[in-house]
Amino acid sequence: MGTLIHGFGEADLLADRAKKDENGNSLTLTIEEDKVTEIGGKAVGGGTSISITETTLGGIKDSNNNDILDSNNEIIGDSNSETFVSGINSKNLLAQRAYADEDGNNFKTTYVKKEDILPPVIDGGTLTDAASITVENNALSRLSTSQSALTLNVNLAAGEIANFAVEIEAGANVTLTVTSTTSGTVTTLKKSTAGGNSLESGKFYQMTCVGSCWTLASFEVPSV
Repeated sequence: MGTLIHGFGEADLLADRAKKDENGNSLTLTIEEDKVTEIGGKAVGGGTSISITETTLGGIKDSNNNDILDSNNEIIGDSNSETFVSGINSKNLLAQRAYADEDGNNFKTTYVKKEDILPPVIDGGTLTDAASITVENNALSRLSTSQSALTLNVNLAAGEIANFAVEIEAGANVTLTVTSTTSGTVTTLKKSTAGGNSLESGKFYQMTCVGSCWTLASFEVPSV
């Protein structure tokens, strides 16, 4: 007896096969609200419901709580930014801790903390005139002096570097010495050969010290 042909054209011949997979499992789809919820009567995801948690990234702010802007002067990560899937079935997807940068450098061992960075120069205020004055490190201080011999000393912790400046109004001819004290040991710091250590009465100077060296320069108010 001859073979019966049940359809003409490739679509007809393949119609029954498209309803099942190669193992005979039904491929009938159940669609709810434009989403596939079942295949062949079996729930998508093995029959377990999936709970999605979404997070919208808010604006990123700096340490002063000001918005950080991108090159287009727009807030980075504002309320109009993308909404991300942050969790599935109460499992967080967003990383709470990162260990390395894109080059594999470990954050903890590679980068310094903000508190470990040499602080900026702050306002050290006005100093009280005396023959020997202790000045604040990492600061710019001011002094009006009538001393003929003046010593400026900075107290340093072990491993700390001298980094300070003093603006001085000389009310007399002054010979200046700059020292540092670390763990009770006083060290006389090296003066600039060009700047010397002499201040002339009636003039305005700035003494700048970095490390074990300091320099003295005279300044004048520019004429209008």
